[in-house]
Amino acid sequence: MSTSSLRTERNPFSDDHIAKQSKMAVELGTFDWAKTTFGPITFWPNSLISSLKILLKSPLPMWLCWGPDFIFFYNDEFSNQFFDQSNPARICSPARLAWPEGWSMIRSSVTSVMQTGHSQKRNDLLLCKPHISGIRESYSSLSYSPFVNDNGDVEGVLCVVQDETKKVIGERRMTSVRRLAALVTTGQTPANGLDPYQRILESLAENQHDFPFLLLYTLSENGQVARQAALHGLPQNSLSCPSEILIDQSPWPFRTAIQTAQAVVVEHLPAHLGRVSGGAWPESASRAIVLPIKIPGKQQVIGFAIVGINPRLELDQEYRSFLELLIPYLALAIEQSGVVTKTHTQQSENMLSSEDRFQTIADAAPVLIWLSGTDMLCNGFNKPWLEFVGRPLERELGNGWTENVHPDDFDRCLKIYTTNFDERRAFSMEYRLKRHDGEYRWILDNGVPYYGP
Repeated sequence: MSTSSLRTERNPFSDDHIAKQSKMAVELGTFDWAKTTFGPITFWPNSLISSLKILLKSPLPMWLCWGPDFIFFYNDEFSNQFFDQSNPARICSPARLAWPEGWSMIRSSVTSVMQTGHSQKRNDLLLCKPHISGIRESYSSLSYSPFVNDNGDVEGVLCVVQDETKKVIGERRMTSVRRLAALVTTGQTPANGLDPYQRILESLAENQHDFPFLLLYTLSENGQVARQAALHGLPQNSLSCPSEILIDQSPWPFRTAIQTAQAVVVEHLPAHLGRVSGGAWPESASRAIVLPIKIPGKQQVIGFAIVGINPRLELDQEYRSFLELLIPYLALAIEQSGVVTKTHTQQSENMLSSEDRFQTIADAAPVLIWLSGTDMLCNGFNKPWLEFVGRPLERELGNGWTENVHPDDFDRCLKIYTTNFDERRAFSMEYRLKRHDGEYRWILDNGVPYYGP
């Protein structure tokens, strides 16, 4: 330890104001440092004491690696989020021992900052957190800064942790929805020898985290027999996925889903069906959800989607809403496949054109959707878009929608749009769009080419 600017006053962490704010301050203040290579706190450098005070008072998760052994200091917020509270405080331990779950992810950055003295930032790192019911998937961005001692030498690394879980998972899920929408609404022909149903499931299964396994069933004309249309992540013809079965004899609660016209959650899967796929995780999925598939605007069930639930996430309202977004597209896929029963086909005769089907699906989606023609002019907007901007459809058509784009963003967006449109490429652009109350809100706009049949 540096011996410059040594402190000789009383323990700085015994200050009542700090102690009342931080449990970790109490732990640091009462720990017997005299028995360690650090020596008594009263002889620690001012620079280290000052950094620790900032860390302990911060409402953000923070940690500090100090010295050649990377001794790990952290605040209450970090401990609450990343440490199992049943374990004792990890005082005076190297980072690799204090936080073994995260060390492999931070080691290279900590070493680099210590050696170069240059700050770094790592975005959207997978740093799972402990939970009472098991490990939870989470993502964080870490901002690393060099810790300089009183002599101007780099002796540690200070890190601020920002949670990015909702952003990462939200973007992942919207990618799945956009991919499914493009697959179904563009009427593309099957690829790689897959039938339409299997192609849809393979597309969704690219998101292994939210779809550990998938099953798709269609329902017979009399509503009594479920026939497997496609599966992913489960063995064919196993107990969990019979190729054809009476709905009252199925291992899945099809009858309940039909009667309630609501999604049904199935708990304790391993106890009923044995071990099933956990998708991106080594542990088995313990829950699944049975989603009844209905044509938008209709009540009669025409099939079922069975989705394994991410074993490292709660099945909260956001997860449910995401899964419900899939239903209109799956319904359209079943309708387009030609295997819908005559009764079901008659019920959907009002949806005569692909444009009508697109509008029905788009209006049901809780995202802003637009559609343009080959002349680059917009000729369709869904209901959520119109409600967001608070304008009638007539004012948005053509180039009318650009009136609500922030002036500072307009030229950049126009260039991105026209360049990618001419080359028939998918694109993404961020810009500010004026809401109905006059406030500009940032949105992420993703455009994909639409090909006719």
